Amino acid sequence: MDLKLLDDLIALDETGGFAKAARRRQVTQPAFSKRIRMLEDWIGVSLVDRHSHPVALTDAGRLFLERAVTISASLTEARNDVLDLVGNEPDKVAFAAATTLSQAFFPKWITKLREQQPGLRVRMQQFGKFVEHFEALHNRDVDYFLSYAHPEESLGVDVTGLVWKKVGTSALYPVCATDEAGRPRFPIAEGQTEPVPYISRTEGSFLGQILKRAQAEWSIRLDEIFEVTSTINLRSIVKEGHGIGWLTPESIERELQSGELARAGEGWEIPLEIRLYRLDSRLKPSAEELWELI
Repeated sequence: MDLKLLDDLIALDETGGFAKAARRRQVTQPAFSKRIRMLEDWIGVSLVDRHSHPVALTDAGRLFLERAVTISASLTEARNDVLDLVGNEPDKVAFAAATTLSQAFFPKWITKLREQQPGLRVRMQQFGKFVEHFEALHNRDVDYFLSYAHPEESLGVDVTGLVWKKVGTSALYPVCATDEAGRPRFPIAEGQTEPVPYISRTEGSFLGQILKRAQAEWSIRLDEIFEVTSTINLRSIVKEGHGIGWLTPESIERELQSGELARAGEGWEIPLEIRLYRLDSRLKPSAEELWELI
């Protein structure tokens, strides 16, 4: 049995609904429902009363969850003890980072830190989904996670047992391709009535969720013509002149300098922080030394 299925059941119990639990686990609702069914098939009994509102665990589900959480905690503790005993690459500090940050922010940032900590050795990892980076922290697969965050909004994931430091600032700006005169092809302004072609991010992504909440309060009309899953895809489609998209300046630094892309309007930016997350417990000596430098 995949231990991640236990986290699915915990999320369902805490949220009381498949849709909310799926959002917390960063998966679609059909995929989440299938995973709960897999857990029930493995055990051989129904764990969830799907007719109650909110959704609740059955007596069997409650008993299983109580025992399973204890077992899972014991396994995690045993794993951590073994890693502490034999060393989990003790000479390397393991990082995970969002794709854009790993390419545009991390190299210069870590260079400055290595000047202060010359013996620092680093391992960089990336994971497919936003929530998986936090799971990697809890599982001690990495020491640190470098992530975007909104100054005033929740990440939408469980950050219990984690601490963070702000290591930079950024923002999401509306940008578009330029015309022959170097002006934005799709300028936006307050009170604009004509819809503007728009390339969106999937709502399952962290930045996509932030954008959706912000745009609900804006007066401009956006005509969604593309939905993409990654910053790389978004940047490419915007560069081709299909419409506007919200991108961070570090992800399009060259395009802005060359004039290939330009801000589509002023006042529509969304502030972001760049944060370094870690467990609120003792890390390996080299990781703790780095933390003190930040």
